[in-house]
Amino acid sequence: MKDDFNLIGFSNMLKDLQKQVKSVEATLRDLLKQQKANVKGARLRRYLTIEEVCELLDLHRNTVYRYIRAGNISSTVVGRQLYIHEDELLELFNKNRKTFE
Repeated sequence: MKDDFNLIGFSNMLKDLQKQVKSVEATLRDLLKQQKANVKGARLRRYLTIEEVCELLDLHRNTVYRYIRAGNISSTVVGRQLYIHEDELLELFNKNRKTFE
């Protein structure tokens, strides 16, 4: 009789544990959905090499370096390679943009 009580108690504990696991799984699924939604909405930062900037803007390499030295464009160095964030170029355009009416 004592063994029957222990089995019933164990069975109830197992059911409670299964409910808790299902609850944790549901929470994790919700968090994963939120994370995926945040990633879809986020814009990945894009960095361009000097060569890509030269090609994009039709500028000579020395001109791009001159803009960097003058502080008009900020750059990031990784190893021996310079990278320019694409938003920096957009800022440069917006700052120097003239409207014609």
